[in-house]
Amino acid sequence: MLPQLALDLITELLTELGQGHAVTVETVQAELTPEQAAEVLRVDCSYLTNLLDKGEIPYREVENNRQISGRVALFLRDLLRANGSLSKPVLLSSRNESGEPTAAELPQLAVQLLADLLNKLGEGHAVAVETVQDDLTPGQAAEVLGVDRSYLMDLLDKSKIPYRRKATAPKFP
Repeated sequence: MLPQLALDLITELLTELGQGHAVTVETVQAELTPEQAAEVLRVDCSYLTNLLDKGEIPYREVENNRQISGRVALFLRDLLRANGSLSKPVLLSSRNESGEPTAAELPQLAVQLLADLLNKLGEGHAVAVETVQDDLTPGQAAEVLGVDRSYLMDLLDKSKIPYRRKATAPKFP
């Protein structure tokens, strides 16, 4: 039996071929040095290093050397192809009910979350994605954060975490 990821990739491949699109299949190493990642991205290594220094691209340290997930590098390469830059807003394109193309800007936080998700998957971690309601009570926020409620309340009292009051209880955006 094929893993779900393989089935999804095969489905995507066949769909693209069925629509008459050219398709390439490529492999990259699980982890890349900054130099290798810059080559995949077709950018200057100093530009990539600057993004790593700013924390805009996730990486992990291995014996004082940065390692970038191959999946993250491919994801970023696709962003570069679509936007021409890693610093421009990322646009998601889709079709509306009439079949007309539409685009919506993907917030930078979402781009970072996707890159982080791919990085974790590339490192072989199991990843779970959960949704959280918009406003949380202190107890709910403490549970999501994995901290004690009294610790969270102490941070609130010291104005270390942004919140807003809704009725009489603080709510976390």
